[in-house]
Amino acid sequence: MSGRVVKFLDIAAIVTVCGLSGVVFYQGMGIEVWRSDSLYYVDARDYAPKMTREGRWLIYLLFDALKTLPAQLLWLLGHVAGAGFAYRVARLYGLDSALAFLFAALAAQIPCVWGQSFWPAATFPALALLFIASLLHARLPMTLFYGLFGVLFFGLNQQYYFLLPVLHLPWVLESQEESLRAALRLLLKWVLGFCGGYLVSLGVVYLASGEVGFPVDAWREPHYVNDFRSLLENVASGGGLLAAHLSVLAELAPAGLTLLVVAALSVLGRSRSEVLARLVIFAAVGLAIYAATIPVGVRVDFRSLTPLYFAVLGFCFLGSPSRAHRIFYPVAILLVFVPFWDVNLNNVLWFRGVNDAYRAELIRVTPEPPATYNGLIIVGGNASSLQTRIEDSIGRRPRYIVPRLSSEGRYETRWRPAALAAGFRFVRHCAGISCPPRPDSCLTESDAYCIEGVTERNHVLLRFVTP
Repeated sequence: MSGRVVKFLDIAAIVTVCGLSGVVFYQGMGIEVWRSDSLYYVDARDYAPKMTREGRWLIYLLFDALKTLPAQLLWLLGHVAGAGFAYRVARLYGLDSALAFLFAALAAQIPCVWGQSFWPAATFPALALLFIASLLHARLPMTLFYGLFGVLFFGLNQQYYFLLPVLHLPWVLESQEESLRAALRLLLKWVLGFCGGYLVSLGVVYLASGEVGFPVDAWREPHYVNDFRSLLENVASGGGLLAAHLSVLAELAPAGLTLLVVAALSVLGRSRSEVLARLVIFAAVGLAIYAATIPVGVRVDFRSLTPLYFAVLGFCFLGSPSRAHRIFYPVAILLVFVPFWDVNLNNVLWFRGVNDAYRAELIRVTPEPPATYNGLIIVGGNASSLQTRIEDSIGRRPRYIVPRLSSEGRYETRWRPAALAAGFRFVRHCAGISCPPRPDSCLTESDAYCIEGVTERNHVLLRFVTP
């Protein structure tokens, strides 16, 4: 009887996650305007400074090829690759195919992954590489594996490198060696791979730009470690961020409570050394990104927290449940999946709604089709208030991801994608004496935009309407 109940719950849970996932993926595939510094809105020369600041040299090499691929396709394939990695990991830990599928569907709904996905061309290569790593981890010597993928992930997106130890934890638990000692040996090779990738990226940046090290932008407000006191301050700041980031799980009830219960169940019946090894590996995976930022003291954005959330989910769900607890796992996954999914659906609808409104209203108010002009010049106004008005009309606010798509002083980078998607060839923000002569009234206007006129060079002059 219990076997039939388990099978029924598995099928019901799979149908539910597939249906809900289909809804949010369908909405996401309709996104046509992406984040402001996405590869689709810059050229290789503009992207070069990002390489020198963050070491993403492999994206720079793939730049032209990535730009030729449709953004929606890369966005979808990135999510599929991430789910594929999670599925293979779950099978390594002994989960049956139904539970592995449910775990993969849950991992694919980690909100941080979706926050990062609005840069589809830059995110897809790292997620694809993560899936490739899950295929190769047992075929390569561990030292070579971490050395190779340390170099490759540093050229793409370092945060996904932090996930790799979960591939080798089952080996640790099955090793003839004492579990904790084997776990520490694994982490040593992982850290050496990270250092190797960092050094290679430093070398590439130096050859490309002559820069020594990765300069940190002032807007990130770095707090460099130069003595013991500053080290303690950065550790305390990182700890505060960690607490704030974990508190999101508590806010997403019933996800937080469910994870606490499953975490308690996951340690029952296991030896102390096994529990300790699991705790050490998953804690290292989740905390690595905070440790990596301590020397410079920059904040950790929510979209960079995939390793932390994957580590929490992994500690709770990765490991064959006992026969008595197996019936509970599909329900527990659903109780976490649904709040994650709700956040992602909200953020997709918010992101798509604001950008679609930017673009549609601009097309409507421009006298001729945007493509007939040489470009658009923004001469002033309040873009942030426009975003707020649109959010009020669609009834959506962003949750946990970067909230501002438009901000004063950064019109070119924040609002520019919607104008480019509308059909303008370039977008520029002028200030002071750099602005062309302006008329006293609007040529055409709406609640959002005032088109003040067209210059001799066939550039549209636009002002945001301030309420």
